[in-house]
Amino acid sequence: MTHASLPAVLREQFGNIVGGERALVVADELLNRHREAHRRYHGVAHLIHVVTAVNAAAASGAVVVAAWFHDAVYNPRSSTNEADSAELARARLRECGCAAAFVADVERLVLATREHLPTQTDEALLIDADLAVLAAAPDVYDGYVAGIRSEYAHVTDEQWSHGRRRVLEGFLAQPCLFYTGETASHEAAARANIEREVRTLRSAPFS
Repeated sequence: MTHASLPAVLREQFGNIVGGERALVVADELLNRHREAHRRYHGVAHLIHVVTAVNAAAASGAVVVAAWFHDAVYNPRSSTNEADSAELARARLRECGCAAAFVADVERLVLATREHLPTQTDEALLIDADLAVLAAAPDVYDGYVAGIRSEYAHVTDEQWSHGRRRVLEGFLAQPCLFYTGETASHEAAARANIEREVRTLRSAPFS
């Protein structure tokens, strides 16, 4: 299975899990949302990575569908992206005729990506997949940071530096960044990447 063929494979999987004649229409809507021009990191490649990771972890259908929806609404100027994505998930899955319990699980999972502090195992699987880039090789991590900075091009360098440091220092203050399986073994690499970025931000003249 090549990288190029992956979106079609994942689209078919989404349709099989959700069911109903509208499922593939919803999948296409989500793919188009991830192709929005302002997305420099939170695009289709990130969607593919997260869905592939939860599949590799043998996650439930609800986790797979939540992976599709978790960044469905992404506006860097908004503080309600997760809530808006969960609301979209609820509306679209109801349109597809999904069971109420399934819809509730997907909503809960999407909302869990707001604070990245799981309370259940399925939430941990999704969060670990979402944050896996933190433990990537330094050059890949730096590419991720550059993508996020581009998405926040509307803020000044000083605003970026202070805001980004708050986020990163919040991660470092957590007892752990990863919670499940093999991802937990990447904790040290993730912390090293974050600490390196924090040092760079602290060296800025306005820090």
